[in-house]
Amino acid sequence: MKCILCSADYELNTKTSYLDLPTFRCKKCNLIVTGDNESEIIKKTADVYKKKHWGEGNLWDAENEIKSNYTDEESQGKKRTWISQYKYCEPFMKDKKTILEIGSGQGQASWWFEEKGFQITGIEPDAKNVELINQKLKNGRCILSSGEDFKSKEKFDIIWMSHVLEHLIKPDFFLSRIKYNMEDDGLFFIEVPNCENSSMLQTSIDLVPHTFHFSKIALERLAKKNAYEIIKCDYFRPATKSEGFRQKILKKYPYYPRIKCKNYDGIFLRILLRNR
Repeated sequence: MKCILCSADYELNTKTSYLDLPTFRCKKCNLIVTGDNESEIIKKTADVYKKKHWGEGNLWDAENEIKSNYTDEESQGKKRTWISQYKYCEPFMKDKKTILEIGSGQGQASWWFEEKGFQITGIEPDAKNVELINQKLKNGRCILSSGEDFKSKEKFDIIWMSHVLEHLIKPDFFLSRIKYNMEDDGLFFIEVPNCENSSMLQTSIDLVPHTFHFSKIALERLAKKNAYEIIKCDYFRPATKSEGFRQKILKKYPYYPRIKCKNYDGIFLRILLRNR
């Protein structure tokens, strides 16, 4: 098995993972992947999502979250992240009107984007969530599909992908194909766990069904391989209480309530790309 980024060989990283598959680390670029047999990876991930993440097995109470207008505790945590993500991208979003959100989840970001005046289209593989989100959106829509199965000739100003890339089977192929759905000069925002952080790497391998585990170098290489312009790429972490207090007085942190930081502190990794 060869690395999708640099074609170097992989070596064994861990013998097992959340998906009951071994993980492998590229000897050259340090990209970490789960499993070495594509058909087995597809089967394992499908089983996990059906049992724990979709439909009746969904661990998240989407119906109550939506009925509360996303004022529940889980949604408010996601909103703090989304506010910071939006601030990160906002200077480059002038005159952008249409957004394709890949992996809508319970619909929080789609709802908040619609409140900002964007025309939102979401993609979500959980049929129950899709139905509930479409009842909630006023002008936008949510389509039943996974990101990798999505097919459309429609083009968008912005592609938005928060904590989804690490779940894909073929992220390299996906980044290449989704360019056909981007307007010229369109933006692509991605956030993933920062797997340079040892605790996040352990979480990514052992506690969630992730198939890829990205470092900054690996994420940037993936973008460059697919001919995207990298506008910026940074590490982030949640703000502390003392930083929240300073923010109220000094307005010191431009992406608050998340703080840009060094790699070993960051638990999130963001990249903003431009189609070219």
